[in-house]
Order: sequence, then C-alpha cells, then structure tokens
Amino acid sequence: MSLPFSFHTQIDEENAVLMIVASGDASPEQVIAMYDDVGQQLASLQLEKVLLNATALQLNYSPDKVLEITGKLAELFKQVSLARVINLSDFRNDLIETFAARNQLRIKSFTEPEEAIAWLNMRGTD
Repeated sequence: MSLPFSFHTQIDEENAVLMIVASGDASPEQVIAMYDDVGQQLASLQLEKVLLNATALQLNYSPDKVLEITGKLAELFKQVSLARVINLSDFRNDLIETFAARNQLRIKSFTEPEEAIAWLNMRGTD
C-alpha cells in the first residue's frame, strides 16, 4: 500500500537552511506545488539554502517528467542551493544531477544529512 504525499518544512536557524521532509507517492503536480510553497517561504524568510530529505519520497512518473519539472523549477534553483538527501537506488537522481550540472544549478545529492548541511554551509562562502 502506498502512502499519500506530504511534506513539512522547518527552519534550521543555526545554518540558515530551510529544511523540507517529503514522503509518500508524489505526482508531478504535487512536486511543483511543494516547490511553489518552498519558493514563497524562501522569499519571505530571505533564505538561499534548502535541504530536501527525499528518502521516503516516491516519484511516480517517467524520467521525462522529472526533467520537465526540474526545468520548470530552474529559476528557483538559480538563486538557491538545494541539497537533496536521497536513496541512491532511484535512477531519477542521476537525471536531476545531470540536468543541474548542465544548467549550472546549485543542486547536489547526498545520502547523509550531515554531508548535505556541510555542503550548504560551504556554498555560503563562494
């Protein structure tokens, strides 16, 4: 049985990072709506670093849709460093990494939250 999509956010004030935990089975529309909400929060909080914990998230759509969604969200990512905590078993992660590299976006995937926070903190110094 699949779990419904949900996400929640909180602020890591020490590191000035918006933390997102997303879980369940996500449609493209739900992912876009989540990032719209995140974009509004980032603007109002004046933050430029995001940690997305997607270890319990299932993207139930094709690789083409992944690239389409990432392309739509590219404007947000140009202003924000996004560290993704993921399961390495999902092949879509490679697509997102490749898209980010080709478009000079600040998106990087990690398997441990501590590594992700360290990378985000380094991003604040360049």
